[in-house]
Amino acid sequence: MSDKYVIVTGVSSGIGLGTAKSFLRRGYSVLGSVRKKSDGDALKKSLGDNFHPLIFDVTDTQSIKAAEREARTVLAGASLVGLINNAGVATSGAVLLQSLEELRYQLEVNVIGQVAVTKAFFPLLTNKHSQGKPGKIVMISSAGGKISAPFLGSYSASKRALEGLSDSLRRELKIFGIDVIVIGPGSVSSDIWKKKSATDLGPAEGTPYEDAARTMQRYALEKGTAGETIDSFGSQVVDVFEKRSPRARYALVKGKLQNWVIPRLLPPRLLDQAMAKKFNLKRNEDAPIETAVKE
Repeated sequence: MSDKYVIVTGVSSGIGLGTAKSFLRRGYSVLGSVRKKSDGDALKKSLGDNFHPLIFDVTDTQSIKAAEREARTVLAGASLVGLINNAGVATSGAVLLQSLEELRYQLEVNVIGQVAVTKAFFPLLTNKHSQGKPGKIVMISSAGGKISAPFLGSYSASKRALEGLSDSLRRELKIFGIDVIVIGPGSVSSDIWKKKSATDLGPAEGTPYEDAARTMQRYALEKGTAGETIDSFGSQVVDVFEKRSPRARYALVKGKLQNWVIPRLLPPRLLDQAMAKKFNLKRNEDAPIETAVKE
Protein backbone atom coordinates (compact mmCIF):
# COMPACT_ATOMS: atom_id res chain seq x y z
CA MET A 1 0.00 0.00 0.00
CA SER A 2 1.02 3.64 -0.47
CA ASP A 3 2.43 5.40 2.61
CA LYS A 4 -0.14 8.22 2.29
CA TYR A 5 -3.18 6.95 4.21
CA VAL A 6 -6.63 8.52 4.30
CA ILE A 7 -9.87 7.35 5.84
CA VAL A 8 -13.05 8.04 3.87
CA THR A 9 -16.35 7.15 5.52
CA GLY A 10 -19.39 5.95 3.62
CA VAL A 11 -17.71 4.60 0.49
CA SER A 12 -20.23 1.97 -0.58
CA SER A 13 -21.76 4.38 -3.12
CA GLY A 14 -22.24 8.01 -4.12
CA ILE A 15 -19.93 10.80 -3.01
CA GLY A 16 -17.90 8.53 -0.74
CA LEU A 17 -17.16 6.07 -3.54
CA GLY A 18 -16.21 8.85 -5.95
CA THR A 19 -13.92 10.39 -3.34
CA ALA A 20 -12.25 7.08 -2.48
CA LYS A 21 -11.60 6.35 -6.16
CA SER A 22 -10.11 9.81 -6.67
CA PHE A 23 -7.72 9.45 -3.73
CA LEU A 24 -6.64 6.05 -5.06
CA ARG A 25 -5.96 7.53 -8.49
CA ARG A 26 -3.73 10.18 -6.86
CA GLY A 27 -1.58 7.53 -5.19
CA TYR A 28 -3.11 7.38 -1.71
CA SER A 29 -4.03 4.32 0.29
CA VAL A 30 -7.68 4.49 1.32
CA LEU A 31 -9.28 2.94 4.36
CA GLY A 32 -12.97 3.17 3.48
CA SER A 33 -15.89 2.56 5.78
CA VAL A 34 -18.91 0.48 4.83
CA ARG A 35 -21.61 -1.04 7.00
CA LYS A 36 -21.71 -4.48 5.37
CA LYS A 37 -18.81 -6.89 4.96
CA SER A 38 -20.16 -7.95 1.56
CA ASP A 39 -19.86 -4.34 0.35
CA GLY A 40 -16.33 -4.16 1.69
CA ASP A 41 -15.33 -7.38 -0.07
CA ALA A 42 -16.79 -6.19 -3.39
CA LEU A 43 -15.02 -2.83 -3.14
CA LYS A 44 -11.72 -4.47 -2.25
CA LYS A 45 -12.00 -6.60 -5.36
CA SER A 46 -12.84 -3.65 -7.64
CA LEU A 47 -10.61 -0.94 -6.13
CA GLY A 48 -7.44 -2.97 -5.63
CA ASP A 49 -4.63 -3.43 -3.13
CA ASN A 50 -4.46 0.21 -1.98
CA PHE A 51 -8.01 0.02 -0.65
CA HIS A 52 -8.79 -1.49 2.74
CA PRO A 53 -12.41 -1.74 3.92
CA LEU A 54 -13.35 -0.85 7.50
CA ILE A 55 -16.69 -2.27 8.63
CA PHE A 56 -18.57 0.11 10.91
CA ASP A 57 -21.67 2.20 11.37
CA VAL A 58 -21.16 5.79 12.53
CA THR A 59 -23.96 5.32 15.08
CA ASP A 60 -22.33 2.24 16.64
CA THR A 61 -19.44 3.22 18.92
CA GLN A 62 -18.30 -0.35 19.47
CA SER A 63 -17.94 -0.99 15.74
CA ILE A 64 -16.06 2.31 15.38
CA LYS A 65 -13.63 1.29 18.14
CA ALA A 66 -13.05 -2.07 16.48
CA ALA A 67 -12.39 -0.31 13.15
CA GLU A 68 -9.91 2.04 14.84
CA ARG A 69 -7.94 -0.95 16.15
CA GLU A 70 -7.97 -2.47 12.67
CA ALA A 71 -6.79 0.81 11.17
CA ARG A 72 -3.83 0.89 13.57
CA THR A 73 -2.87 -2.59 12.38
CA VAL A 74 -3.06 -1.53 8.73
CA LEU A 75 -1.05 1.64 9.38
CA ALA A 76 1.63 -0.34 11.24
CA GLY A 77 3.02 2.73 12.98
CA ALA A 78 2.31 5.22 10.20
CA SER A 79 -0.25 7.97 10.59
CA LEU A 80 -3.18 9.31 8.62
CA VAL A 81 -2.77 12.26 6.30
CA GLY A 82 -6.52 12.76 6.20
CA LEU A 83 -9.91 11.86 7.62
CA ILE A 84 -12.83 12.51 5.24
CA ASN A 85 -16.11 12.48 7.19
CA ASN A 86 -18.56 11.75 4.40
CA ALA A 87 -20.99 9.14 5.75
CA GLY A 88 -24.47 10.56 6.15
CA VAL A 89 -28.15 10.23 5.39
CA ALA A 90 -30.76 12.58 3.97
CA THR A 91 -34.33 12.38 5.21
CA SER A 92 -37.02 14.55 3.67
CA GLY A 93 -40.49 15.76 4.47
CA ALA A 94 -42.33 18.68 6.01
CA VAL A 95 -40.98 19.33 9.51
CA LEU A 96 -44.40 18.85 11.15
CA LEU A 97 -44.97 15.56 9.33
CA GLN A 98 -41.65 13.93 10.19
CA SER A 99 -41.58 11.74 13.26
CA LEU A 100 -39.31 12.72 16.13
CA GLU A 101 -37.58 9.36 15.71
CA GLU A 102 -36.70 10.25 12.12
CA LEU A 103 -35.39 13.65 13.21
CA ARG A 104 -33.27 12.07 15.96
CA TYR A 105 -31.85 9.54 13.47
CA GLN A 106 -30.97 12.33 11.04
CA LEU A 107 -29.04 14.20 13.72
CA GLU A 108 -27.52 11.02 15.16
CA VAL A 109 -25.94 10.07 11.83
CA ASN A 110 -25.01 13.46 10.39
CA VAL A 111 -23.82 15.19 13.55
CA ILE A 112 -23.13 12.87 16.47
CA GLY A 113 -21.78 10.16 14.18
CA GLN A 114 -19.23 12.57 12.73
CA VAL A 115 -18.01 13.44 16.23
CA ALA A 116 -17.78 9.77 17.18
CA VAL A 117 -15.65 8.97 14.13
CA THR A 118 -13.43 12.02 14.63
CA LYS A 119 -12.84 11.15 18.29
CA ALA A 120 -11.87 7.59 17.41
CA PHE A 121 -9.42 8.33 14.59
CA PHE A 122 -8.08 11.69 15.74
CA PRO A 123 -5.00 10.23 17.51
CA LEU A 124 -3.92 8.69 14.20
CA LEU A 125 -3.76 12.19 12.66
CA THR A 126 -1.55 13.71 15.32
CA ASN A 127 1.55 11.59 14.75
CA LYS A 128 4.17 12.86 12.34
CA HIS A 129 3.97 11.22 8.93
CA SER A 130 6.64 11.22 6.26
CA GLN A 131 6.22 14.91 5.33
CA GLY A 132 6.39 15.96 8.98
CA LYS A 133 2.95 17.62 8.92
CA PRO A 134 -0.21 16.78 10.88
CA GLY A 135 -3.17 15.37 8.97
CA LYS A 136 -6.35 17.14 7.86
CA ILE A 137 -10.04 16.60 8.57
CA VAL A 138 -12.60 17.20 5.83
CA MET A 139 -16.29 17.43 6.73
CA ILE A 140 -18.69 16.81 3.86
CA SER A 141 -21.62 19.13 4.45
CA SER A 142 -24.08 20.32 1.80
CA ALA A 143 -25.46 23.38 0.10
CA GLY A 144 -28.28 22.68 2.55
CA GLY A 145 -25.87 23.62 5.32
CA LYS A 146 -26.36 27.23 4.25
CA ILE A 147 -29.61 27.28 2.25
CA SER A 148 -32.65 25.56 3.77
CA ALA A 149 -35.10 24.30 1.17
CA PRO A 150 -38.67 23.32 2.08
CA PHE A 151 -39.14 19.65 2.96
CA LEU A 152 -35.44 19.32 3.84
CA GLY A 153 -35.58 20.96 7.25
CA SER A 154 -34.15 18.10 9.31
CA TYR A 155 -31.38 17.50 6.76
CA SER A 156 -30.47 21.20 6.66
CA ALA A 157 -30.55 21.30 10.46
CA SER A 158 -28.05 18.44 10.61
CA LYS A 159 -25.71 20.06 8.10
CA ARG A 160 -25.89 23.49 9.75
CA ALA A 161 -25.06 21.83 13.05
CA LEU A 162 -22.14 20.04 11.39
CA GLU A 163 -20.83 23.32 10.00
CA GLY A 164 -21.04 25.10 13.36
CA LEU A 165 -19.31 22.17 15.01
CA SER A 166 -16.61 22.17 12.32
CA ASP A 167 -15.86 25.86 12.84
CA SER A 168 -15.34 25.34 16.57
CA LEU A 169 -13.28 22.20 15.99
CA ARG A 170 -11.03 23.95 13.47
CA ARG A 171 -10.24 26.68 15.99
CA GLU A 172 -9.64 24.20 18.81
CA LEU A 173 -7.31 22.03 16.74
CA LYS A 174 -4.93 24.87 15.96
CA ILE A 175 -3.07 23.64 19.04
CA PHE A 176 -2.13 20.51 17.09
CA GLY A 177 -1.78 22.12 13.66
CA ILE A 178 -4.64 20.01 12.32
CA ASP A 179 -6.94 21.77 9.85
CA VAL A 180 -10.69 21.21 9.44
CA ILE A 181 -12.15 21.97 6.02
CA VAL A 182 -15.86 21.98 5.20
CA ILE A 183 -17.00 21.03 1.69
CA GLY A 184 -20.59 21.71 0.72
CA PRO A 185 -21.72 19.91 -2.43
CA GLY A 186 -24.76 20.85 -4.46
CA SER A 187 -26.61 18.19 -6.44
CA VAL A 188 -24.61 15.05 -7.19
CA SER A 189 -25.82 12.41 -9.62
CA SER A 190 -25.80 9.11 -7.77
CA ASP A 191 -27.90 5.97 -7.33
CA ILE A 192 -29.99 7.69 -4.65
CA TRP A 193 -32.14 9.18 -7.42
CA LYS A 194 -33.01 5.69 -8.66
CA LYS A 195 -34.48 4.62 -5.32
CA LYS A 196 -38.19 4.53 -4.57
CA SER A 197 -37.71 7.21 -1.92
CA ALA A 198 -36.88 9.72 -4.66
CA THR A 199 -40.51 9.63 -5.87
CA ASP A 200 -42.35 8.59 -2.68
CA LEU A 201 -44.39 11.40 -1.10
CA GLY A 202 -44.66 9.51 2.18
CA PRO A 203 -46.68 11.27 4.88
CA ALA A 204 -47.23 14.36 2.69
CA GLU A 205 -49.79 12.49 0.63
CA GLY A 206 -53.31 13.65 1.43
CA THR A 207 -52.13 16.70 3.37
CA PRO A 208 -51.99 20.42 2.49
CA TYR A 209 -48.32 19.85 1.60
CA GLU A 210 -48.99 17.28 -1.14
CA ASP A 211 -48.83 19.52 -4.22
CA ALA A 212 -45.80 21.44 -2.97
CA ALA A 213 -44.01 18.24 -1.96
CA ARG A 214 -44.63 16.72 -5.37
CA THR A 215 -43.29 19.86 -7.07
CA MET A 216 -40.22 19.87 -4.84
CA GLN A 217 -39.65 16.18 -5.53
CA ARG A 218 -39.72 16.68 -9.31
CA TYR A 219 -37.31 19.61 -8.97
CA ALA A 220 -34.89 17.62 -6.77
CA LEU A 221 -34.99 14.63 -9.13
CA GLU A 222 -34.27 16.85 -12.14
CA LYS A 223 -31.40 18.63 -10.39
CA GLY A 224 -30.00 15.44 -8.92
CA THR A 225 -29.86 13.45 -12.13
CA ALA A 226 -28.19 16.42 -13.87
CA GLY A 227 -25.75 17.06 -11.02
CA GLU A 228 -22.02 16.45 -10.73
CA THR A 229 -20.90 12.89 -11.32
CA ILE A 230 -19.47 11.18 -8.26
CA ASP A 231 -16.08 10.91 -9.97
CA SER A 232 -15.99 14.62 -10.83
CA PHE A 233 -17.00 15.57 -7.31
CA GLY A 234 -14.47 13.17 -5.78
CA SER A 235 -11.70 14.71 -7.85
CA GLN A 236 -12.66 18.17 -6.59
CA VAL A 237 -12.55 16.93 -2.99
CA VAL A 238 -8.98 15.72 -3.48
CA ASP A 239 -8.06 19.02 -5.16
CA VAL A 240 -9.25 20.86 -2.04
CA PHE A 241 -7.52 18.39 0.25
CA GLU A 242 -4.18 18.89 -1.50
CA LYS A 243 -4.22 22.70 -1.37
CA ARG A 244 -1.39 24.19 0.68
CA SER A 245 -3.54 26.97 2.13
CA PRO A 246 -7.17 25.91 1.77
CA ARG A 247 -10.13 28.06 2.67
CA ALA A 248 -12.27 27.02 5.62
CA ARG A 249 -15.25 26.16 3.40
CA TYR A 250 -15.81 25.27 -0.26
CA ALA A 251 -19.11 25.22 -2.14
CA LEU A 252 -18.79 22.65 -4.92
CA VAL A 253 -22.04 23.50 -6.65
CA LYS A 254 -22.82 23.01 -10.33
CA GLY A 255 -24.31 26.16 -11.88
CA LYS A 256 -22.80 28.09 -9.00
CA LEU A 257 -24.10 31.56 -9.87
CA GLN A 258 -27.74 30.51 -10.11
CA ASN A 259 -27.79 27.73 -7.54
CA TRP A 260 -25.50 29.21 -4.89
CA VAL A 261 -24.31 32.80 -5.28
CA ILE A 262 -27.64 34.48 -6.04
CA PRO A 263 -29.73 32.63 -3.41
CA ARG A 264 -27.07 33.45 -0.79
CA LEU A 265 -27.24 37.16 -1.68
CA LEU A 266 -31.02 37.43 -1.46
CA PRO A 267 -32.58 38.73 1.78
CA PRO A 268 -34.26 35.80 3.61
CA ARG A 269 -37.82 37.09 3.06
CA LEU A 270 -37.19 37.52 -0.65
CA LEU A 271 -35.78 34.01 -0.85
CA ASP A 272 -38.91 32.80 1.01
CA GLN A 273 -41.08 34.35 -1.68
CA ALA A 274 -39.01 32.89 -4.51
CA MET A 275 -39.20 29.40 -3.02
CA ALA A 276 -42.93 29.71 -2.29
CA LYS A 277 -43.52 30.55 -5.96
CA LYS A 278 -41.20 27.84 -7.29
CA PHE A 279 -42.59 25.08 -5.08
CA ASN A 280 -46.26 26.06 -5.01
CA LEU A 281 -46.33 27.02 -1.34
CA LYS A 282 -48.83 29.85 -1.66
CA ARG A 283 -51.25 30.35 1.21
CA ASN A 284 -54.41 28.23 1.18
CA GLU A 285 -56.97 29.40 3.72
CA ASP A 286 -59.06 26.26 3.16
CA ALA A 287 -56.22 23.88 4.01
CA PRO A 288 -57.24 21.65 6.95
CA ILE A 289 -54.68 22.50 9.61
CA GLU A 290 -55.37 19.33 11.58
CA THR A 291 -53.76 17.26 8.77
CA ALA A 292 -50.53 19.31 8.80
CA VAL A 293 -49.09 17.61 11.89
CA LYS A 294 -48.39 13.93 12.52
CA GLU A 295 -46.98 12.22 15.58
